[in-house]
Amino acid sequence: MRPQAQTDIPLSGTKARPTFIKTDFQHIGGKHAGIAADPDVGKHQAVRKMLAPAFNPRALKEQEPALHDHVNRFIGQLAKLGTIDNGVDMRERFPLLYPLVFLALPPKLATTLPTLLLKSNLRIVQDRFASRKDVSHPDYFSLLLPEDQPVPPDDFLVAQANHLIVGGFAPDTNLFMGAVHYLLENLKTYERLRDDIRGTFSSWEQISNDALQSLPYLHSVI
Repeated sequence: MRPQAQTDIPLSGTKARPTFIKTDFQHIGGKHAGIAADPDVGKHQAVRKMLAPAFNPRALKEQEPALHDHVNRFIGQLAKLGTIDNGVDMRERFPLLYPLVFLALPPKLATTLPTLLLKSNLRIVQDRFASRKDVSHPDYFSLLLPEDQPVPPDDFLVAQANHLIVGGFAPDTNLFMGAVHYLLENLKTYERLRDDIRGTFSSWEQISNDALQSLPYLHSVI
């Protein structure tokens, strides 16, 4: 693979480029492969069209309050529990991080990962369907569960969830863990970023996505 691949793959199927057909690498089982693994171009395009509105700026803006709520509660718990002598065990205090345990499975259990994910994501899908009329804000699954259309079968929804859930936490986890690691390895960079943020905001409540756009050094770090 050459560096040019990072352009060719995302832009496949455009400007006379050949279509990049998915392999079965990310197909962990079931009748449906899911948006990130379906080799059928037509099926992939249909699901992509369904989910596309969830990724436009307006939709992301609508989800920002929910994101702030989760981050605020997370930081609040760290502030309360992280100052004790023994620190805080993230696995016990923050169960929402449970998907990360799949990344630490011993080799003998690694082969059971697809089954574990399918069962886990099936429960998530069923819970999300049960609460479809009670959600306080739209999310990705709102587009897969329109009220005026028949509900897709569980195996189709689980196949999409397999990629949406992993795609939701894995890239961000890698980003944040990498950023924290390298900031702690380079204290001058950490101190500059810290001073830049604290010099811009006088209170926690002032921090928002729009306000963060004015911090070029933060963007360079990320």
